[in-house]
Amino acid sequence: MKALENFNNDKLKVQQVLDDLKSTYNGLKSSDVFLRQEFYGLNQVTELNLDFHFKTNVLRDGKWELLAARELVPGDIIELIHGDTVPADVILIEGSFLKCEEWMIHKYYSPVVKSTLDKAYYSSTVLDGKMLAVVEKIGLNTMVGSIVKFLSNQNKTTKN
Repeated sequence: MKALENFNNDKLKVQQVLDDLKSTYNGLKSSDVFLRQEFYGLNQVTELNLDFHFKTNVLRDGKWELLAARELVPGDIIELIHGDTVPADVILIEGSFLKCEEWMIHKYYSPVVKSTLDKAYYSSTVLDGKMLAVVEKIGLNTMVGSIVKFLSNQNKTTKN
């Protein structure tokens, strides 16, 4: 009888592990599909030569200007506030905190609190706070850009 109980317990544990693995696989598969859709959407934007829909405050020549995200260059100083979409990979340099949603990077919906010298990533949403940041990487050189390049290469590999 004891052996049967142990067998059933082990069987239940194995089933739980299999269910967890299946859930993780489905989550990754969904993320992959979404990122592929995002990649194709970015390609369409590029092909149509459309402007990014968001703008950001940039400090240039000692004056603050509202510029399109596509006009940023590494080294620009930008202001990030509640409601902004982070327009590039940046290093936070001044301010008390920034709370961001970085689900494209971490693959889960949980706010991340940032402070000075932390990085914030392209496409993240600022949920709270206000900070200044220096632009580190733009376009396909961002963390999200590297994911897009990876998926693009995977897509090319699977088509061949």
